[in-house]
Amino acid sequence: ITAGGAINVVTRSGSNTWHGSGYFYFRDHNMAAYPYLNRLPASLPGGASPFFARRNPGFTFGGPLKKDKIFFFTSYEYTNQVQAVSVQSTDPAFVNLAGTYGSPYHQDLFSLRVDDHISDKHNLFIRYSHDGNAGFGQSLEFGDPSNWAHNTNWADQSIIGLTSTLTPSIVNDAHFQFNYWNNHNSQSVASDCSAPCVAGSLPNIFTFVGSNFPATGPNFNAPQGRNSRRYEVTDQLNWQLHNHRIKFGGDSNRIISAGLWGFCTPLCTGAFSPTYTRAALVGALGLPTFNFLYPTLPTTLKTDADVLNLPVLNIGSSIFSGVGVGAVSTPAPYDFAQHKGQSQYRLFVQDQWKIRPNLTVNYGFAWNAQVGQFNSDLPKPAYLAPIVGSDLSPTGNNTKEFQPAIGFAWSPGKSAKTVIRGGAGIYWDSSPGYYYLREAPVIGPLLDGRYTLAASAFTNIYPGILDFSLGGAPLAVGASLPLSHLTNMTVGQFINIVNLQTPALTAKLGNPPASGSISGLTTGIQQFKQGVEIFPSHFPFARSYQTSLGVQHDF
Repeated sequence: ITAGGAINVVTRSGSNTWHGSGYFYFRDHNMAAYPYLNRLPASLPGGASPFFARRNPGFTFGGPLKKDKIFFFTSYEYTNQVQAVSVQSTDPAFVNLAGTYGSPYHQDLFSLRVDDHISDKHNLFIRYSHDGNAGFGQSLEFGDPSNWAHNTNWADQSIIGLTSTLTPSIVNDAHFQFNYWNNHNSQSVASDCSAPCVAGSLPNIFTFVGSNFPATGPNFNAPQGRNSRRYEVTDQLNWQLHNHRIKFGGDSNRIISAGLWGFCTPLCTGAFSPTYTRAALVGALGLPTFNFLYPTLPTTLKTDADVLNLPVLNIGSSIFSGVGVGAVSTPAPYDFAQHKGQSQYRLFVQDQWKIRPNLTVNYGFAWNAQVGQFNSDLPKPAYLAPIVGSDLSPTGNNTKEFQPAIGFAWSPGKSAKTVIRGGAGIYWDSSPGYYYLREAPVIGPLLDGRYTLAASAFTNIYPGILDFSLGGAPLAVGASLPLSHLTNMTVGQFINIVNLQTPALTAKLGNPPASGSISGLTTGIQQFKQGVEIFPSHFPFARSYQTSLGVQHDF
């Protein structure tokens, strides 16, 4: 039981007779709607009819391996499609980058289940399932193909279950499952981008001020990769005792995971639309002065060089904003082996008590423990005391999650046409396994994990840069770069600054230790004075208090 929903999947099994089926599903652009509300002229970008196709064959087959004892059932499904994805903007400067692009995807799904009727008291099943897929498309951002990601997955699940009738009133269910997941999420390359898309030498530009064009350049959430192995054991005993139906059992779920997360490679920034820049400054500066300050500002964007000549917009550091530095491994290098594992444990007991034929009461109690969800070996630096308080100890595991629940169903009177149902309970949620990954480079040793530096960590090297957010004040050579200001520094110039200054900056910071004491070492938050996703010493997960009351009547 969790704060969200629960899904119980029962896979199909074979029988004493042979059964099979096959199918083929096909759809293409001739049987699909046009991607725009209005069909554009063929002469405009995106005006030509886009290609779309989905091919989806599959089959099922099952029967006896040994009559009345061993059965099998298998299935296979293949999907191959090219989806049409439209990227548009109402800003005339981006009209040449608008278009409709093909987003390919293919998938293999396979499943095999074998059931063994061991005896009248014991039934065993074994199932193996595979999901292999790969796609190229939009991921968190919605720009053109230069901004898309290649996502490849290989997932295998094996499960074995034994159902035992111990007595006529006691049945036990025991399951063990192993799940393996390999994922790679990589940035696009120049060959992925055909006209009118531009790519090759751009960073990630996730916003254009004054324009609704989504994004361009390599995806800010890539590269990524992970290898995850899950081991889970569950056992549940069902006991029918007079008018009580009692259930109790437990669950142990262990995950070992390692990979990489190189967000903002090489950097994530924004830019000002040329349409917006001209509207904001030409009237105040006059056209000759504006053209002198922005000699390479394009009117419309057609190439990488045009994008690099836009005024840069640097905003504060966040997970998807800034210059990516530090180790990309997940978990972080310091105490790497300790942080690879996460565990969840659960014990429960519940009873369904039929007090009278028209009144049933359900009640139960569960205990959950979640271990390894935080950096429990990293105390908070003293620098954070004004924010998190005097308790700077590492964030502890949540091992006291108690879940009481009660409910009833009552049919008053003799007609049995009215039923009143009610219930209440406390339900604990979990946390995505990646939440703690961003904290390690903040409270751990310098560069212990991926970090994004704001542009203010870099200094200006170009004379003649003016800050129009400060009335045109000059930005001195050697001064820190401003945030959220409109200047005449271009995206290309900012990239040059980053390329020149990042090696010396990271060399000065050094490499994090792999283990041992970090007492006295400078932490990320002390060096950069910025950080995200920092947890206090005690951080319970979300829980919900749910109640319900309903009346059903048969008229």
